[in-house]
Formats: sequence, structure tokens, C-alpha cells
Amino acid sequence: MRHRFQTLPGQAGRARPVVDLVVEGLEMAPQACLIDTGASEIRMGRHVAELAGLDLTDAVSGEVIVGGSEQPRRSSP
Repeated sequence: MRHRFQTLPGQAGRARPVVDLVVEGLEMAPQACLIDTGASEIRMGRHVAELAGLDLTDAVSGEVIVGGSEQPRRSSP
């Protein structure tokens, strides 16, 4: 399988293997997703997870640092 390399927003000059993921309910806003075959988990906004049908009822709450700012996160089993 071959994928076009493209630059992610905020990553000028560094092309990576990216696919545009379209979630039902967000057809007008495809999500640029980095293909990472070694990733053990993925990150997405809660609204995307809910639209994708992920059950967050038993998700574990915690914090993650993004751009030097602590943000809430939930990990779904």
C-alpha cells in the first residue's frame, strides 16, 4: 500500500505519511491522520470519538501535556 506524504498543519517542511479520515457526521471536516504502524493508541477530540461511536463510559481519566499546557484526557479500553 502506498500513501502520499504531506505536511501536517504546523509542521512546515516535514512531510509524513498522512491520510484524511472522514468520520460520519463530520464529512465537511476530514481529520488529517498520521499513519504510524508502531502506535499503541491514537488521539482524537472527544467529539470525534463520540461521532465514531466509541463508548467512553469506562474510559480512564487523566492529563496530557500539549504545547506546554496540561489538558484532560480519557483513555478508552
